[in-house]
Amino acid sequence: MAGLRRVWQPSNDYLDGVKTAPSEAETYATTSSRITGAVAILIGFACLVDIVVEWRTRGGLITAALVGAAMVLAYIVLIRPSITLSPQHLSVRNHIRSHQVPWSVVEGVDVTDILRIQLPGRQLRCPGVQLMMRDMRRQRTGRIKPDQDSSLSRAEFIVGRIEYHREYYGKTSTGEPSSRWAVPELTLLGALLLIALVAWLAG
Repeated sequence: MAGLRRVWQPSNDYLDGVKTAPSEAETYATTSSRITGAVAILIGFACLVDIVVEWRTRGGLITAALVGAAMVLAYIVLIRPSITLSPQHLSVRNHIRSHQVPWSVVEGVDVTDILRIQLPGRQLRCPGVQLMMRDMRRQRTGRIKPDQDSSLSRAEFIVGRIEYHREYYGKTSTGEPSSRWAVPELTLLGALLLIALVAWLAG
């Protein structure tokens, strides 16, 4: 994975082909991860319904709290990560933290196994855009070129969009990067685990 590094350079044809600056927010995430997360949450919801109907005991409460915690984890790990490109800034939602980065401080962007934003003195990893292992293996061995729907092609497209926004808004979107914790998700996860622990200790 470390040997794969793809950096997008905006060509003159690409810049000439678009006459106006991008004005609407664009959000990108790994579709397969979100589908997996949604399926896991639906299964968990079905389990919760069954517990409420058939298992209204202390054991059922513990199980329900743990199932709910697993659903929150599925959201945090598989659904939450994403990036949003807007004229104001680049927003990165990682598993438990969110970052807002003005375009003026974005020094570059590349993809190894994951999208990486280069900032002064550090880099910001973005798990919302990842390469599938099968695409990386095929591309590395040269057996199959990535098609339009592959994770490689999609990642390259997103890299291009980030560079394009930086070209337009690098001088007007200024300030310092900011970060914050995913407080609602972490609070809900902690509350469910606490409920499970209290119910278990009460027995």
